[in-house]
Amino acid sequence: MSVPIREQFPKLALRLIPAVVLLGVLAFISTRFDIAVASCTRDPLAIVDAPPYLGVLSNLGIILWSAAAAVCLFAFSLLSRRGASGDIRAFVLLGGLISLLLLLDDLYMLHEYFYTRLGIFEKLAFAGYGVLVLVYLIGFRRKIGDTRFVYLFCALGFFALSLIIDRLPETMLPMHHLFEDGSKFLGIVCWLSYQASVCLQCLEPARSAPESAG
Repeated sequence: MSVPIREQFPKLALRLIPAVVLLGVLAFISTRFDIAVASCTRDPLAIVDAPPYLGVLSNLGIILWSAAAAVCLFAFSLLSRRGASGDIRAFVLLGGLISLLLLLDDLYMLHEYFYTRLGIFEKLAFAGYGVLVLVYLIGFRRKIGDTRFVYLFCALGFFALSLIIDRLPETMLPMHHLFEDGSKFLGIVCWLSYQASVCLQCLEPARSAPESAG
């Protein structure tokens, strides 16, 4: 069944409003703080005249973080329409919100740049992330047990390994950043794999969804 054109424009307009607001905010920032608007709109590599391979692994990680967040939030929307239990929806939603938070941290260097300027130390930021993940693990432990939890714990293991390597002197390991950033990238791959498998399990009637009990 085709959707009438008169119904499409109002919904499209609603979806364009946040984008237009963002453009307005960028214009305000450019004027208020005397920042060239191109610094906020152009591709960073074009601004610094850098080769396209610069930060290629980090960029791929951002794409995977985005995929994890999008999969979870879209699945949450579908589960809400289907009337799925609140616990199932909360499980999927929290997975998406964690993915979104880590995406923004990775993309905009929140713990390395913004948090420190707000007086929040890097260790405190990581502690906050750790508490959020613990809430996820403990609060939904039964559901996690009914899913492909090996993916999840491999992701957390790789993230922990990346943090450990980050604390080591760069001279200790050859190609230090390959091990540090490579571990993080493998963790993101495992995280996306887990969240996608959870969403698929919750959405497919033929599969056994995680228990509705917490």
